[in-house]
This record gives sequence, structure tokens and C-alpha cells, in this order.
Amino acid sequence: MTNKELVRNFLQQEGYKFEETGDVLHFKAQGMNLVCEASERDNMFVRVMAPVIYSLSDNSAVSREKVLDACNHLVERVKTLKAYIDRDGDVMLAVELFISEDTSDLSAVLERAFNVLGLGRFEFSNQLTE
Repeated sequence: MTNKELVRNFLQQEGYKFEETGDVLHFKAQGMNLVCEASERDNMFVRVMAPVIYSLSDNSAVSREKVLDACNHLVERVKTLKAYIDRDGDVMLAVELFISEDTSDLSAVLERAFNVLGLGRFEFSNQLTE
């Protein structure tokens, strides 16, 4: 079973509605629109992302430096979380995982990834309001 099939099966079993575009699954969890990238090029790798949790172009009152500081704080504080500003000035969160076809409980791993993304979004907002 491929990594994409494992993720697709998990989402179906847990009742998540999702759309599939190529190697990407789009769905909603933790009150966020999430994207899961599972490519056949690396069948043991999965990336779950919360795209555009904040946009510098929409929020000129907050400096880029403060946004970078908030991203750095998240990366330092929250296990497995990546936070970065993309080329368009949007803040993205990601959890990157190595999984195996013989993973017996992918649900625990993915649910924890969803929780990490939710925590990241919450902590990011808190950092900007300090």
C-alpha cells in the first residue's frame, strides 16, 4: 500500500471529507483547511500542511521581523512543526513525517500531526498579539 493510500484510507475511516488532486489530499481538520502531500516519488514521506494561516500582505500593521520571530518561536517550541513565510508573504505550517507501509496505527500519528498544526496556529496568533 502506498503512503497516499494509507492516508486516504485513514481519512475515509475517520470520516474526513477530502478532495484529491494528483499527490495532494485537501481536507478540513482542527477547524483548518489542511493539505496532505503524499508522493509516489518517496513512498515513506508525508507532509501535512496548514497553508496561509497568516498573510503579510493583508496585515501591514505587523512587521515581517515580528512574523519571523513568531515562526522561529514555533519551530523551537513545538515538536516536528515547521513554520515559514513563502514567496507570496504567506505563513505556512507543516508537519513532515516518515511512515511505513507496515505502520500499524497511522491514525495516532496523523491525529497528532493535526493537533500540532492546530497548536501551531494558536501559538502563532498568541505570539503576534504579545
